[in-house]
Amino acid sequence: HLGQTDGHLPTDRGFDEYLGVPYSVDMGNSAWDWGRNASAYPYGPPLPLLRCSAGRSCFDNAPKSVIEQPADLETLTARYARFAGDFIAEAAQGDAPFFFYMAFSHVHVPNFAARGRCGQSRRGLFGDAVQEMDAAV
Repeated sequence: HLGQTDGHLPTDRGFDEYLGVPYSVDMGNSAWDWGRNASAYPYGPPLPLLRCSAGRSCFDNAPKSVIEQPADLETLTARYARFAGDFIAEAAQGDAPFFFYMAFSHVHVPNFAARGRCGQSRRGLFGDAVQEMDAAV
C-alpha cells in the first residue's frame, strides 16, 4: 500500500493519474454485498473510489475526486479496465514513452467479482475474482 493520506497517494509518488480505492477493500465498507446497505456494515468508513491527477490533492479536491462512496466493488474491475484502455490510447498518441501500473483490488480479502462472474470457477469466490481479473487484462 502506498498510503491513503495526502502525501502518500500514487499521485504524490510519481504517478500522473490514479483511479482506485485508497486502501485495502477490507478496511472500509462497500456496496458489494447485494441486498444490504452501507448501514449494515458497523465497521469502517464507506470505501471511496478516487480519481486524481498529479499536482492536485485528492482530498482537498474531494467533490471532484471521489467518484462514488461507498465504492461499488461489482463494477470496479470494469472501471479499472476502461481507465487503463483510455490511458493507454491517449498515451500512445504521443511520442513519449509511458508506464502504466494496474493493481486490481479484488484478489485481496474480502474477495469479490461482478455478479455475472460469481459461481463460475471451481475455486469459489477467489477463483471468480481471478477469472474476472484475467478477462479484464
